[in-house]
Amino acid sequence: MEAKVKGVIGEGKALGRRLGYPTANVYGVEGLQAADGVYAVIVRVAGREGEFTGMANLGYRPTVDRAGRRRILEFHLFDFQGDLYGWEVEVTLHRYLRAERVFAGTEELKEQLSRDEMAARGYFERNK
Repeated sequence: MEAKVKGVIGEGKALGRRLGYPTANVYGVEGLQAADGVYAVIVRVAGREGEFTGMANLGYRPTVDRAGRRRILEFHLFDFQGDLYGWEVEVTLHRYLRAERVFAGTEELKEQLSRDEMAARGYFERNK
């Protein structure tokens, strides 16, 4: 079963952008019945044609927010340029890639994001 999340993009800390993986954040996902972790996702943006593929993290971002106060969905769209702040989106979680975990630092996180991107892109290539 694929889980879907609808929400409006809110502002974050822009850490993903600094790591080369700009993300859009959807808050208010505390009750979403899906496991925390990384997913291959398809995103529809209200008012824009088509859909975008990407990867997302659902959870508490333990490497960058060690207090883990707030469950969020943050996603990175492949081959997308632009600003989504304030836009309404529908994110479909297609494939669970791995569990959320703590990394030693941002360099280790960046290396894992590269592996996550390859896994998500591979999933979409195999499932065209």
